[in-house]
Amino acid sequence: MNYGSYLEKLIHPLFESMNAARSHITLNIEADEISLNINTSIPLGLLISEIITNSLKHGFNINQTGEICHRFDNNGASDYSLCIGDNGNGYDKDFNIKDAESLGLQLI
Repeated sequence: MNYGSYLEKLIHPLFESMNAARSHITLNIEADEISLNINTSIPLGLLISEIITNSLKHGFNINQTGEICHRFDNNGASDYSLCIGDNGNGYDKDFNIKDAESLGLQLI
């Protein structure tokens, strides 16, 4: 399966289910025509889902407008780049991912 199509099927329902009260947040997905095997696709999909979920849950205030961006590029042969971000509030300046206690942040 093309990974761009997989991302659309993975992220849009997640975004819609979590975004019911936050319809002012938009989602922008850009993905090259990439085919990955199942052993890569599933763990990567879990990671992406966790990041998007965290962004929706913690990245924006109730009435804040914003955007979540996801870009997945093939840079040649087996070299890929993944960029996920948002223009929300961000983490507290004292936040350190190494000290994270939640399973989701440990996964990331």
